[in-house]
Amino acid sequence: MLASASCSLPKPQSPPPLAPPLPGPSDPKTSQPQSPSETQTRKLKASSRLNNWSRARAIRSGRKLDRPDTITPQAVAEVAGYPPSPVQTRVASDSEGFNGEDDGELTEGKAIYIVSDGTGWTAEHAVSAALGQFEHCLVDRGCPMSTHLFSGIDDIERLMEIVKQAAKEGRKSTLSEDYFRRIEAIEFTIKQDDGALPHNLHKADIVLTGVSRTGKTPLSIYLAQKGYKVANVPIVMGVELPKALFEIDQDKVFGLTINPVVLQSIRRTRAKSMGLAEDASSNYSDMDYVKEDLEHARKIFAQNPSWPIIEVTSKAIEETAAVVLRLYHDRKHKYSMPRISKRY
Repeated sequence: MLASASCSLPKPQSPPPLAPPLPGPSDPKTSQPQSPSETQTRKLKASSRLNNWSRARAIRSGRKLDRPDTITPQAVAEVAGYPPSPVQTRVASDSEGFNGEDDGELTEGKAIYIVSDGTGWTAEHAVSAALGQFEHCLVDRGCPMSTHLFSGIDDIERLMEIVKQAAKEGRKSTLSEDYFRRIEAIEFTIKQDDGALPHNLHKADIVLTGVSRTGKTPLSIYLAQKGYKVANVPIVMGVELPKALFEIDQDKVFGLTINPVVLQSIRRTRAKSMGLAEDASSNYSDMDYVKEDLEHARKIFAQNPSWPIIEVTSKAIEETAAVVLRLYHDRKHKYSMPRISKRY
């Protein structure tokens, strides 16, 4: 029995039964309905850049977009295979209600609202790049910031709803007195641009004056962002300066001047950008007229020796602003000023 058993060959076993074929999308009979969570998981596993390109093509072709729900950093990290960024982005659709209630989980901190009539992909990446310049917003650190992306916003009603929601969110945070002071200064400066509302010159902290294209407006806005109320008054041949300019505290007034060759080049560029014909802009950018314009301003400066004259030819706006503020605070604190009427 043992010998016969040892020399007998084992009987071949029958192969295991084949598993039933997996249901696929092309097999309507065997396809099973998927749960919403499974569907959302499959959507998240698609390439984010491919999705953005697809959305861009859809917008250009006029097709209606199916906007995604809230995407959390955990889901993004699971798909991409790296730790999520500490800056959380919530993609909101314009069809959901803007009632101030957040459906998704948002990190505490300041909120940035990104609104676009397209996909918003470029704006979102610009914000991320800007935040990446701050060390505390790097991936391995916490960043008290949350971004809200609203794409496909193409009418004023939906835009205003987003603005209202952003304003409501802003009221939740404590705004400093310095913040409101800067906002008030910017509003004042914009209203006082280019000699407007001369009766308000006495309300200004700083008054800039000079011929056209000496950088009065950008310098005014830069100073306003630092909290100073700034007015600027242009000096134009044949146009009398407002009387209020000579009635206010003269320590507020600063004159701006520039090299005539540089001024001519700036005026020519300005004339081209405005679409002026060569003959129409010749007087404005003609060298003789430029020199005459600067000489007219020089005479006015000479008649008002208390106005410091700042040479802006080789200075950036930040450098000119630093000179203005240094002189402004010297005068405000009644420091000795032997440099009056000198060019800076």
